[in-house]
Amino acid sequence: MNREQFAKELQVMPIGKADRRNHERYHTTQQVRRVKPKRNTKTMKKLLATVGLSGLIAIGSIKGYEVYQEQTQTINLEQAFQMGKDIQSLGLTPELVERIETIDTVLEEPDTLSNIELLEIGQEIRDLQKEVVFTKLQTLTGEEDIKYKSGDKNDIRYSVTIGDTTYREKDILDRKSKIIGFNITDYIRDYDDYRADIYEINHEDFNRESYIKKMNKQINKIEKFAAGEMSIDEKGNIKMEKTKQKQYEEMFGEKETDVEEER
Repeated sequence: MNREQFAKELQVMPIGKADRRNHERYHTTQQVRRVKPKRNTKTMKKLLATVGLSGLIAIGSIKGYEVYQEQTQTINLEQAFQMGKDIQSLGLTPELVERIETIDTVLEEPDTLSNIELLEIGQEIRDLQKEVVFTKLQTLTGEEDIKYKSGDKNDIRYSVTIGDTTYREKDILDRKSKIIGFNITDYIRDYDDYRADIYEINHEDFNRESYIKKMNKQINKIEKFAAGEMSIDEKGNIKMEKTKQKQYEEMFGEKETDVEEER
């Protein structure tokens, strides 16, 4: 049988069920492969434009959030003095302000300090953090006897006792207790955490770089807390008002504009 005769017989051979399915599947697949999908160029352009716009919006949102974060940050002690606040209105003492400024200056050149000196400064920061809040409360209330208590399983709120009066963090279920602002108790809570960290560092392996970073972070918190103003409202509750970075920028922006107009 030559090649041509074989081809003719192959065309008339009966096809079984399985063979028929494979035969039909093959030809159907081939037909599908031959069909080229039509591209809607207008839709594609709209899609790309939308994706591009979404990317720009996302970038803009990130930038906007960064600006918002910066403007809502509270000012530090130096900025408070620039805005006209004084030591007395902030409830501080000249000695406390000098200690804050000294530590801030020393930490600008940590490489000149030995490990022992760094540990000593860390303990000084610990003591300073407590003295700042206690001095502010003493100046505000005129009471020397101040104590605080951390929360327990029965009442997780922090409490501060000034003289014979106990102040607690706000709780909607507790309408009898005097209230002390959360930013005050949060500062005391942070003092407890830092004190625990200092203890662990002094009893474990000393990581110089990590320790310096922690001290800088802590002195920054102290400065910002020191720059806030405490007050007692008509109900006898204690609160803390902190000036935002945005207010500081607006004040000095207006001053610069006034100077330019005078010129």
